[in-house]
Amino acid sequence: MASGAYPLFILTMPDDTARRAPLVDWLEARGIGHELFFGVDGRGGLAPEWEASIDRAAARRRMGRNMGDAEFACALSHQEILRAVVERGLPGAVVLEDDARPTEALATFLKERTYLRAPMILLDHSNTWVIRGSAESYGAGLTAHRVALSPFRATGYSVSARAAAEIRALSLPISFIPDWPCDIREVGAVALMPRPVGHPEPLPGQSHLEPQRQDVQHRRGRFLQPAYWRRWWRKRLARRLPDGP
Repeated sequence: MASGAYPLFILTMPDDTARRAPLVDWLEARGIGHELFFGVDGRGGLAPEWEASIDRAAARRRMGRNMGDAEFACALSHQEILRAVVERGLPGAVVLEDDARPTEALATFLKERTYLRAPMILLDHSNTWVIRGSAESYGAGLTAHRVALSPFRATGYSVSARAAAEIRALSLPISFIPDWPCDIREVGAVALMPRPVGHPEPLPGQSHLEPQRQDVQHRRGRFLQPAYWRRWWRKRLARRLPDGP
């Protein structure tokens, strides 16, 4: 790997060979190196050693429901990648979940090391609110927008070593949704348009998280929380990016 270049991690599970096959084939066809990173498996319950890294009671207060083990495991998996970046002394990393669907813009993004332009760059995102007037051309038809509120999806992103350490400090113990358990606005995250990475809608039974995310939420108390009103005010000052391509 060239000096300063970010490695590319595919976040997956050992038994998800078929799920990651289209992404691996796409990368190999273009000669793009990658490393499989096996995440934390919470499908059969979270192993006891992870309890110190999560806060179930705080999650219940913040989300108005119990956060499922698969959700905690997903968040922890991303945190483990961030930990690897820091502990291995990497300059940063590009991370793709195993069901990511890249476009040719991703190949250009990697070749030109566009990931060096910001501490964190979201390659896929939804429900994305950005700071007005923050648009900046990143070349190859891509425009970066500074994130005003943490969006949904962690399908694909790049992160510097400094941002990786900061996100871990802000996120642990985990007490919120996997995407994202902290306010990534604080690390200088930007969202790219058009998105270099897509995310297919999962077929029934494919998603490891969806059954737990369908739990009913009871969050009337959110109106009494200062964080709710800070978010409300930021949204009033921001604009939303389209959720389409």
